[in-house]
Amino acid sequence: MTETRARGARPEPAPVSVGELLIARLKEARALRGWSTIQLAEQLATAGAPRLTANILQNLEAGRRQQAVQVEELLVLALVLGLPGEFFLAPRDGERLRLLPGVTPDREQFLAWLRGQQPLPGADAERYREVSAQVLPAAAVAASAADLQLREEFVKRAAAALDGFLADSDQITRKTREQVRSLLADIKTAVTDGATAQELTAQIDQYLADLPG
Repeated sequence: MTETRARGARPEPAPVSVGELLIARLKEARALRGWSTIQLAEQLATAGAPRLTANILQNLEAGRRQQAVQVEELLVLALVLGLPGEFFLAPRDGERLRLLPGVTPDREQFLAWLRGQQPLPGADAERYREVSAQVLPAAAVAASAADLQLREEFVKRAAAALDGFLADSDQITRKTREQVRSLLADIKTAVTDGATAQELTAQIDQYLADLPG
């Protein structure tokens, strides 16, 4: 049965390049507005960006344009189409973006990096957080507050569930009770020290593995 499932499992799609993602997103954006490339070009010209002609847009969507899309062009497209700039950059659900060899973030990871909330693998994490706090102080504070609230709620619910479990169960040994209490104490300490969700999960998994079967 295991082999059958393995054979029937769908392989994970290959990461897409920034250019491939932008082309797909541009087509999706036009479809959302119900515009042809000619109509989009007319809207761009009216808004003050006449250089993005229908011919250029058609070549871009067909992958024939040799010049990469400039940041200014991307922002203008987002503005005229009435979409956030992230629409053209963030991978779609279930998709990964190929930035560098070995650096292929999914949607959640990419957006957290873009918003100054979490560095990508290979980055100088300390410098990333330092600069993000300087350049995006409001975002950094909001992300930190939301993360802290999430961790506090996690600890509260875990403590309530385990307290009820310990109170109602007569078959748990004293040693196991002590281990669970120790886990809660360590989790509270980790939360106070700013541990990430992954670190908290790893800590819980280790304690579960140590509990008697």
